[in-house]
Amino acid sequence: MNSTIITTTIYSYEIANYSIVAPISITLAILALISSILIVVTLVFHRRMHTVSHLLIGNTCVWTIFCCAIQVNNFIYLLFIEWDTSNISCRWRGYFAYMTLSGVTYSYIVQAISRLFFIVLATKYRWIVSFKIHFILIGIQWIVVTVVALPAIMTTDIFFRPLSLCWVPRINMVHVYYSVLAYYCLPTVLIFVIYAYVYRRVRLSSAQVSERTGGRQQQNRDLKIFRNLIVLFTIYLSGGTPATIYIFSGINIIYSFGVIFVPFSIFIEKLGTFFLDRELFNVTKTVIYRKRTRVVPTTTA
Repeated sequence: MNSTIITTTIYSYEIANYSIVAPISITLAILALISSILIVVTLVFHRRMHTVSHLLIGNTCVWTIFCCAIQVNNFIYLLFIEWDTSNISCRWRGYFAYMTLSGVTYSYIVQAISRLFFIVLATKYRWIVSFKIHFILIGIQWIVVTVVALPAIMTTDIFFRPLSLCWVPRINMVHVYYSVLAYYCLPTVLIFVIYAYVYRRVRLSSAQVSERTGGRQQQNRDLKIFRNLIVLFTIYLSGGTPATIYIFSGINIIYSFGVIFVPFSIFIEKLGTFFLDRELFNVTKTVIYRKRTRVVPTTTA
């Protein structure tokens, strides 16, 4: 009797109509994956894109590709590979899902640190903005996200549940809180602190320049940094808010929105990458235009 009650409780935590949620999520994940591949190809094969900032954008896109591929794979297991009821298999799928999600999140920390280097420290320490330093940052980030997600496979909190994705269920609230803090809240707070400090330094520098030369160009730079900051945190909040609300409320419809909002926010972030980075946008547009343009031979009478 007690076993039946426990089983029913476990399975009732995450009720979602996956016949609707899964196709929408898969479609958004595939769109984000295609967009990320397009960005990576553009960055790799165009020399003018070989800059530190574009290196970090490429790092985020690589993690996005992994993340979207894992999401699609998890939905395929949920919908079509019903015979795989192994807890270990489910645990590994959960680990890779958490690792790739945190990989995308932590890649933004690397971008924030890079902006701190360029705007605040580059004048005094030129070596700190080199490719070598940024490759080291990326390497550290990859190691960190691999370690941060380890509780998914080092504990038995993730286990196979029919008609459920391989996430940590709400009955294991300690692990759930860890996931929210490690994968969402702490990185977001750290990014906010870095960007707030950088923006404050830019404003102070802009005020000094404005007193001497008018500082028009610097003011435009301030606005661009602030705009990118707003876009970044809008993406973070839109992607993580429904899932966070579900964790504390347990409302099933919010869980469904949370599942969809993850690939949705990633896809919107890719669109934002195109439109915020005008150089990337122009190069990509030129490549697409050239491929669509066909040279028609002329004939002479």
